[in-house]
Amino acid sequence: MAIEKIDSHMKFDKYLNSETILNKQILSIVDLFNSQDHYFYNELGSLLMFVDDLDKVAQHNPLALKKIKRDLIRQRTVVQWHDFRFELRVTASLLSKGLKVIAQESPDLKIHDHDSEIFAEITRASLSAKKKNSYLQKIPIAIDKKNKKAYAKKDAVLFVDVTNVLFLEDSLNYLQNYSSVIAELRARKDIRFGAVLLMNYAYEPSLSRYNTLYTKILYEHCSPEVLKFMNETFPSSGVEKKLVLSKVG
Repeated sequence: MAIEKIDSHMKFDKYLNSETILNKQILSIVDLFNSQDHYFYNELGSLLMFVDDLDKVAQHNPLALKKIKRDLIRQRTVVQWHDFRFELRVTASLLSKGLKVIAQESPDLKIHDHDSEIFAEITRASLSAKKKNSYLQKIPIAIDKKNKKAYAKKDAVLFVDVTNVLFLEDSLNYLQNYSSVIAELRARKDIRFGAVLLMNYAYEPSLSRYNTLYTKILYEHCSPEVLKFMNETFPSSGVEKKLVLSKVG
């Protein structure tokens, strides 16, 4: 089903050959299924969310889909794939909310909301080896890196994917630790962005459901346009999307 829907948007033989990261991801999912690995559902959920996002972009902005197709074939590593996936997730989410989204180089997106205009930069907090005492410390590090850029202004929102560090965090108190990181970010006075949105994907095995969860952080100096955008588009922290998966096997 997922492969058929991908093929409806793209030329099958071009994007699902042995060299593309998409093909490698699909083969990895097949291997997980054959070995009865419980992470199969996590990876399948990620693929189905990718397909769902393609559907949204195709429905709301066919021209943007052309750029996505060009960008997809350039992705060669897992890191590039996840960066690409997160930008697509954010773009699809905004388009489905009736916003006009224009991809650009720096920052990543220009967002038109009726008569107002804001900007969005997209990044991920991720790592393969543990540093310091907690993986979660990668979140402020990722934010600080973007905070040095010229586009870090009061009319821009920084979207941060924190899925990787939350998954790797092995502390029994990881939720409490995550809350502490959020509290520290809220209290900071040096963040130049008008707002920061932390997002993560989470699979609920009991409900066969894949969610996108988010936590928004608004700063006092944010522009009126960013304040309006955040309050209307992400009214409160919580579940932004619920994707129900069918049982397989």
